[in-house]
Amino acid sequence: MSGGLVPAACAVEINDRLRIEDAHRGKGLGLEFLRHIERTRVLLLMVDSGAAEPATELAMIERELREHSPALLDKPRVVILTKADILPPEAHAAAPAKAGLPDARLISAHSGLGVPELLEWLWRTVDTMDRDAAAAEDPHS
Repeated sequence: MSGGLVPAACAVEINDRLRIEDAHRGKGLGLEFLRHIERTRVLLLMVDSGAAEPATELAMIERELREHSPALLDKPRVVILTKADILPPEAHAAAPAKAGLPDARLISAHSGLGVPELLEWLWRTVDTMDRDAAAAEDPHS
């Protein structure tokens, strides 16, 4: 790959440390963070599974990304519900649908639940992107 190192992935999460709402207008760490996201190849859109309205939080993240640069929403991405460890184990299977995010992956950084599968998806996605880019550069491959 030419042009130096490009971060493979960037996690976009709503939390008390970083508020992304109105980031495209320069609020908070906004523009600096959004410029970092532009350099990434894959987006991990993370929403707290304990949020009152996870789907609304995801919509706000996507709106900010679109307001900054519509091309950001063309990047491969995965929606992740975090903090699975705060949910009872019997609620894990239904958590994404209950949150209004049926395609989301449920993970817990604390317990490791879902993290190996997420990393595997990420590696496969980046590898596929690398292979596609190499094939595009070398028409004989």
